[in-house]
Amino acid sequence: MYESSLKSPENSIDDSSDETQSRPNDTYRMNGNGITSGGSVDDLSSVSRERRAEIRFNRAKHIGSLEPGDCGSSPLIKPEWYNEELFKAAQKLARERFCSLFFGHLCGLCMLVHIPAILNTLMSTNNSKTVADAFTRYLGTLTHVKAWYEGDIWNISDPAYKSILAVRRMHERVASKMNTSKVRGQDVLFISQYDMFLTQFGFIGMLILHPKECGLPDNGNENHLKCLIHFWRCIGYMLGIEDRFNMCHDEADIDGIRCLCATIMDREFRPLISKYSSEESRVMSRSIVEAIKAFIPPLSVTGFTKYLYKMNTIESPVKVTGIQKAGYHSINLTMKHILPQARLSFIFDRLLRRAIRRAHKKQEIIKQRLTSKEVVIESNLTTDV
Repeated sequence: MYESSLKSPENSIDDSSDETQSRPNDTYRMNGNGITSGGSVDDLSSVSRERRAEIRFNRAKHIGSLEPGDCGSSPLIKPEWYNEELFKAAQKLARERFCSLFFGHLCGLCMLVHIPAILNTLMSTNNSKTVADAFTRYLGTLTHVKAWYEGDIWNISDPAYKSILAVRRMHERVASKMNTSKVRGQDVLFISQYDMFLTQFGFIGMLILHPKECGLPDNGNENHLKCLIHFWRCIGYMLGIEDRFNMCHDEADIDGIRCLCATIMDREFRPLISKYSSEESRVMSRSIVEAIKAFIPPLSVTGFTKYLYKMNTIESPVKVTGIQKAGYHSINLTMKHILPQARLSFIFDRLLRRAIRRAHKKQEIIKQRLTSKEVVIESNLTTDV
């Protein structure tokens, strides 16, 4: 999962204002709303849906940020809440609506890099400084996620299991390197439980908040979301996310998860993107879309940016004119009118899978082509969180 995004906000949004502030270096206490000094979980059934979302968000932000992103759970043991029927339903949905899921993931990943520390950690790996780097990185991310949708993540002999274990080990290596001077439970950690919580949002948040804008059909939408939430709950578990910090904690409560996603968007992403976005984050976001455009040529970078911002009611940093308008309207037409139709979605899915296979075969050629239009991103961000 952190193949594409590794870090939570260095400067997260204050719970009572739009101003940014550093996360505290001691355990967050909030008596009476589900958070205590020991991080215990209170019964939230008596509070409103909106309040539950606030409590879960605050718990992840203020307690989860002090805990390692990998809790050490065994990938060989299925959680007691695992539902095979829902998991396989999500994989069936991925076979039938791969373009929609891919688009939703792409939107979320482009948003994640607007959080300073996520961008900072990505840059620290030296694997995302250029468009060519972004192409290699995000093609790899797409390959991992595709394997999870298509394979058996619980079978140690399956490529999907090996893929998820490789990502988990990569997280461990990076976290070990970046947290050498930090103390668990006292310091805000790199690749913390909160970071994993935010990254889950990056992969599924847009699909939950804006399913229609991502191309999912109206009919059966709630069932689609239910199985997707369960699928990413399982992925989170396999990557070492504790249940109390798992953003997809309860697929039976779709409205509750939707409310939590809206809270994350309003309290973390929207203020950062609209008010505190840096030039580096905008360049990185554009580089991700440029990297995807390398094997999906019809994709308009400017049109995609306009669509993503409008979908989230954020003022767009780009002006769409001339042929760029055609790119925007093409995305709008595809998501809202073409992909919801099963037969057309099938055709687009086949074209996307073919494009991915071609990208793998011609990876070096594509990287060389991207070099000619490369924009190097220099990291000027601090690693002191």
